[in-house]
Amino acid sequence: FFSHMADTHPVEGEWEQLLDNNITKKILETGDRNGPEYGDTALCTFSGRLLESCELFAHEDEARFVVGEHDTTLGLELALRNMKINERALVRVDPKYGYGYTGQASLNPDREAAVPPNAWLEYDVRLCGFVNMSQVELPERKVHAKHHKALGNAAFYRQDYQQALRLYNSVVKLLAGDTEDPEGRVLLVNCHNNIAAAFAKQEEWNKAKEACVEALLLDANNFRGLQRAGECAIALADWDEAEMAWTKALEVDPHSTHVRNSLKKLSSKRVEYQKKQKAMWGGKLAKGLEEDTRNNDQEATPATVREAKAHVETRTEVERSTEQVQQAQAQDEGQQSQRANTAMEKQDKGHPNNGDVGWRPLVQLAGGLLLVYLLTQWNP
Repeated sequence: FFSHMADTHPVEGEWEQLLDNNITKKILETGDRNGPEYGDTALCTFSGRLLESCELFAHEDEARFVVGEHDTTLGLELALRNMKINERALVRVDPKYGYGYTGQASLNPDREAAVPPNAWLEYDVRLCGFVNMSQVELPERKVHAKHHKALGNAAFYRQDYQQALRLYNSVVKLLAGDTEDPEGRVLLVNCHNNIAAAFAKQEEWNKAKEACVEALLLDANNFRGLQRAGECAIALADWDEAEMAWTKALEVDPHSTHVRNSLKKLSSKRVEYQKKQKAMWGGKLAKGLEEDTRNNDQEATPATVREAKAHVETRTEVERSTEQVQQAQAQDEGQQSQRANTAMEKQDKGHPNNGDVGWRPLVQLAGGLLLVYLLTQWNP
């Protein structure tokens, strides 16, 4: 989107197209220095109104937005990217670069209106400055981290889990190298727990489990991390790990009735799962699947597969032996047939009725009898 934005600033009072007619800006007060780049944190004050009704839907005196992290609507973020420090401007935003076809519920119903679906927005915004986070000391980074965490919590409660994940991960990036600082460490643990919760809401259990592991590496007695790790293990049918996580959680907080009740129900859930697997795959395969699930990342061959493989190998060996026996029998029968044919040929050669030698005396006898008959009948 940044490649479509204008590089020049119009004079005060003129409307400028930042992204065709979808995002337009009119400068009310000119600025004096270049604004933030991608990845910088923009510091601003703004109020947002519905363009059609002029109702106020948002107002912040000390807002902080990381350019490129989608901390706010895309329309406002692109406008900040194209502003100078101390510049004040009106920004009009098409619904698809605002809150889209879903709109947004009001976070402060007493003071701010909800944003209806497909609503055009108008911001009155002043860019007060920006911060390059790579050059910021830890105390300032913790301030930004707390702000991003609060924005992430707001996104989580309105069920915008992707936005919440982006904001929580920005906290992790800000404080990743400062785990020795107690306050920063607590922020990191809380954000990893929140990342796990956001993934769990989307039923991405393996990613939720990874976030729990990150939180527990920072604090092994983190109750929320242990509790959520058990929930992830249940979703992944890893009963032993669920039992270990919840048992450890009870050691941290013995008064947690939720975890205690979950442990009591664990055995029945295991039995129910096994029944479902037996109904679907049969007893042996269900046992193999449960072993694979319990071993998690270990690539174990199910028992039924090993048995099937052994059965195939045994059957192949039997078939090979049978084939060899049949070949031997066929060879023996061939030899016997050959010997029988040879004997018959010898017998035929010695028989008086076979061949030219056996018939010659009969022909001579018949010729003699015929000659005698002719002589007796001859009368000169």
